[in-house]
Amino acid sequence: MKVASAVQCFLLITGIVACNRSSETKNAENVQRLIQAQIDLGVEATRTKDIDRYMSVVPEDWVLHDEEGHTLTRDDLRRGALQQWSIIEKTISISVRVDRIALHEDQATVWTSQRWERLMHERTGPALDDVVTTQRHEEQWRLVKGKWWCHGIKELGGEIYVNGKRYRE
Repeated sequence: MKVASAVQCFLLITGIVACNRSSETKNAENVQRLIQAQIDLGVEATRTKDIDRYMSVVPEDWVLHDEEGHTLTRDDLRRGALQQWSIIEKTISISVRVDRIALHEDQATVWTSQRWERLMHERTGPALDDVVTTQRHEEQWRLVKGKWWCHGIKELGGEIYVNGKRYRE
């Protein structure tokens, strides 16, 4: 029986490490695809104002604790979406893209970029405004019973344009 040389051992270990990293990368890429698919369902539901499809990608136990100490439930989210959609005449375009992901076993931190252009009724009358919003998010996702669910969103900043002019709140 021959004893492996130091070079052979190094090559073997390097190969094992490379395979593990490759497997981790493929897993992260797969998770990113699964999460993007969930996001795409929500985007399409928003575009078509399909509240049942929209709620299908929200976990049953979803709650949001905002910075002011309020708690929003899944029912609050549903009511809020319907209220927002009621003043939108038409979505011209909407997209949410996963920019990057950090995978931690059954949890992931996901950074996204959103752009949404829509025609909205003005607050003071029937006229329509062209409104474009952009927003970046840091999202917390968890794998629950074989499916990835978003359980937390932190807004990282974006811009609002109304009829081509930047809107400042």
